[in-house]
Amino acid sequence: MDALGPGAVLGRVGHAGGQLTSYYRGTLTFAELCSQHNEHRLLFPRLIWLPMAIVAGWDVRHGMVLTFCFVCLGSVGIYKLLGSSNGTVAGRAFVFGLMNLVLFSPRQYETFLVGAQGQTTGGVIGGVDTK
Repeated sequence: MDALGPGAVLGRVGHAGGQLTSYYRGTLTFAELCSQHNEHRLLFPRLIWLPMAIVAGWDVRHGMVLTFCFVCLGSVGIYKLLGSSNGTVAGRAFVFGLMNLVLFSPRQYETFLVGAQGQTTGGVIGGVDTK
């Protein structure tokens, strides 16, 4: 890897603000939005990040708030999902409390501090909230 130099890795992986740079140049294409980044194709997260960066600037605090809102929506979705399930009220309340301990546990501090983590919680939360 040292023989290739640091630019070889950057050329293959790209960088987080590449689409934002292309947008301001006026050269952003749909193919670039669908391009591969670290073995992933992040079309939908890019469709969230790009407008957020254009409107509010490249400030990770906005991503942190969005991630927290996604997790709160997940809690609401779990509440609605448990409301339509069978079981006692006490049992549903216990499961709801347990799931919220998992969602909002101190172990999740890194999830809330990294603004880009909305991409990992968004899909799961969307699946829960479709009920």
